[in-house]
Amino acid sequence: MPSNAQTPIAADLTFSDPQGASIEAAFDFRQSGPPTWDMHIDTDKGRLSLTQGGCRLVIDDELIIEDEEREYQGLYARFGELIANKRSEVDVAPLRQVADAFLYGYREATEAFIE
Repeated sequence: MPSNAQTPIAADLTFSDPQGASIEAAFDFRQSGPPTWDMHIDTDKGRLSLTQGGCRLVIDDELIIEDEEREYQGLYARFGELIANKRSEVDVAPLRQVADAFLYGYREATEAFIE
């Protein structure tokens, strides 16, 4: 947590599934420049990397998809569909994971964050 804030700016999380598989996630919101995110998933059958905010998919060093950024366009289109159909979609699992991180984790102070 930045010394001048009460909310986290980064987190390293470790999860496990019911079979005991380890899942690690690292979040750091101090990035400058355009918003991006990368996911690297290592399995016993190889590696999958989803990078550049979802624009690039690589499986075992083979480029599968490389496209322009459309994440927000897709989200807004989905919101429009839900509103038009007077429906909602809610998945509380991510909220539960965040709550668990606050309950079981510990705070580590870092330098002040100034945007």
